[in-house]
Amino acid sequence: MEISAHIRVLDEWQDTIPEDLYIPPAAFEILLEHFEGPLDFLIYLIQKNGFDLLAMKRMTARSLGR
Repeated sequence: MEISAHIRVLDEWQDTIPEDLYIPPAAFEILLEHFEGPLDFLIYLIQKNGFDLLAMKRMTARSLGR
């Protein structure tokens, strides 16, 4: 699979995802005890991924015709 952004695998930068890359299921586990509730977890994900909530609100309102 080709991707345009560089990715890091085992501290080495790659231009493509290696065909034999194995990601263990445990790598996707989320330790929910670090969060007080679903809203706390949602806020963490928004901050981690750099979402602009106001821009999302404007796009949603435009697409709904409001």
